[in-house]
Amino acid sequence: MAIPKKKLQAFMKKEAPAPYRAKDNGEDEEPEADEGGEEADEAPAPEPEDDGEDDDSDEGDEPEVDAEEIGAQVQAGNGSPKLLKLAKGVTEDTNPPAWVADEDTWEKAKAAVEPKWDEYDEPFAVTAAVYKKMGGSFK
Repeated sequence: MAIPKKKLQAFMKKEAPAPYRAKDNGEDEEPEADEGGEEADEAPAPEPEDDGEDDDSDEGDEPEVDAEEIGAQVQAGNGSPKLLKLAKGVTEDTNPPAWVADEDTWEKAKAAVEPKWDEYDEPFAVTAAVYKKMGGSFK
């Protein structure tokens, strides 16, 4: 046997125990939380724990790159032909090259390539590829 909606609403407004009593606004609402408790939907999200380490998530940082992977790709001949051509004439004397618009990012790219510098046939081509991957721009 179903209870008519109007009778159920009247019961909820007047006779139901306080936590289950609907507010007198004419709309059907969900039961309120028990005293001293919170509804699950309104529970605050837990704060992330601080492990004391810097997460280096500052805005403006260059994206993380795997210089060794990029170096392997360039060594295998899978680098960008345009970058290879740009890097062809770069030497220690012309470092950073004139086409580099962001010298700080170039220096970071060079530092990322440095551990395997001597293993690359074209280390400046690898540096150029890492520079581009870090978000470096070209003139």
